[in-house]
Amino acid sequence: MRDQGMFGLMTMDMDIPARIRFCGFVSGILMSQAAEAADPALRENRVGEAWRYSERLTPLLTVINSRLSASELEQSTREHSQVMGLLSYAPDPWLVEQMEQDTTAIADLGYLFPASIARRCDSLLDDMGIARAEGTPPADLLAAATAFRWSGKTGAELFADTGLLPWSARICVERATPLTAPDFAGAPLEQRGIDGISLLDWAMECDDAEAFAALLDAGFNTDEKGQFGSPPVFVAADSNWPKFLGRLLDAGANPNVLGDSFPNVPLRAADFQKQDGHRETWDMLRAAGASLDYANMWEHWLTFGRSQEILDHWDEFGNDPVDLAWRVSSVLERMTARDIGALEEIKRRLETQHGVCFPVASLMDLRRNDRGFYIQPDCPGEETP
Repeated sequence: MRDQGMFGLMTMDMDIPARIRFCGFVSGILMSQAAEAADPALRENRVGEAWRYSERLTPLLTVINSRLSASELEQSTREHSQVMGLLSYAPDPWLVEQMEQDTTAIADLGYLFPASIARRCDSLLDDMGIARAEGTPPADLLAAATAFRWSGKTGAELFADTGLLPWSARICVERATPLTAPDFAGAPLEQRGIDGISLLDWAMECDDAEAFAALLDAGFNTDEKGQFGSPPVFVAADSNWPKFLGRLLDAGANPNVLGDSFPNVPLRAADFQKQDGHRETWDMLRAAGASLDYANMWEHWLTFGRSQEILDHWDEFGNDPVDLAWRVSSVLERMTARDIGALEEIKRRLETQHGVCFPVASLMDLRRNDRGFYIQPDCPGEETP
């Protein structure tokens, strides 16, 4: 086993049946990761390789596993999982070579790591005289294994036990005629699958523009929450999908719709994309009427050290001036010199244009007026409630 490197070391104390069971354990991981490849052709090729590897092991595993009790099989699985964890600390030279040749391989470790171990298992089986399997996977297995997944789950898994199950099968699939939209008349579009995912989310995730358009035509409520409590406008902005965002806004979706999870407002999500050089969704939301006040971009920009953007959009400021002043004061106490100029100018404008007095007391000690804005009772320039 010396020529098997770390694999040989970790399996040295295993007898032959235990090694084969370990290789079978790797088989399950390899198949699941093969099905995760984004490119359809690559996904099909990998699933084929994983299937042939599994087929080579199946006759041996059938005999070996039949001799073990359920508890012994469970214990074996735990031990194999531990071995996989230890092998990850000393990657196979083949895996290291893959990453050195192609830096994008690092993002593909989910597949390449078990594939590197499967190569060692194949070598072990070669030494045992076990013939390699040939052929292609059955059509139904290939279709199931290469089906689009979201968070590792197929549509059948995501929408199981809902009325959406038969309708989800019309999305994220190849169609006989390109650009042929499925019909969603009569679908219970208000229902949701695992983690709140909707049919519209499902269509966006797999880039099924035809199903997406058909769902809108069927009357999907564009402001209702979907995956993780996020409305589709937020999902499209957060994922930087301008083509879907444009269709949603054209269909009348609210650009200021509120979701449940941070940053919860589409404009804030689009701002993160803008910082990465992708401002199309930001511009689309702004053109559709997304409000800086509603999204409280003032707090957002302060939090991320971008005070100058507040000044650049000052003519739109309509939020609580005392609240902003308190936040500016808090930031001034800990900011570096490069941001002080913009912060001091914001402070000056709050004093001269909104009558705010500094220093600002703790907001917990202040009452609010009928607009919900904080009141500074001892400040001469403060408006009365």
